[in-house]
Amino acid sequence: MDGIGILDAFQGWSESRGRPRDPGVQKELAKLCLMRDAQLPGCSRFLDARQFVAELGMEEEYKHLNPIFSKLVHPTSWSVHWKQELLDRTHMRSFMITIGLTSSARIVNAIRRHIAKHGMEPVG
Repeated sequence: MDGIGILDAFQGWSESRGRPRDPGVQKELAKLCLMRDAQLPGCSRFLDARQFVAELGMEEEYKHLNPIFSKLVHPTSWSVHWKQELLDRTHMRSFMITIGLTSSARIVNAIRRHIAKHGMEPVG
């Protein structure tokens, strides 16, 4: 479901910039929605990671690793990695968008490779 939210957000952002929604992405989004509705009837929100890790019995790992990883994936983590006062803010907006798009492309490719190898059916 997070994939649906990500694709829908990208489509909405593109639309807000005066570009039409991409028909290919809309087609994939519709497929994902159909799969979601078939596999998770009545669910329309993101998966709650805490509930999911509890079902897997991984609460302890989540408790310790989530604070680490969440700091590394959000822009606020830059304050940990770099001295903000030394950053040239002139091109920061385009830099953040470029990093976000690059990261998103890597994630999408990793998801595609995973789906190609394992399929879309839930394990269990």
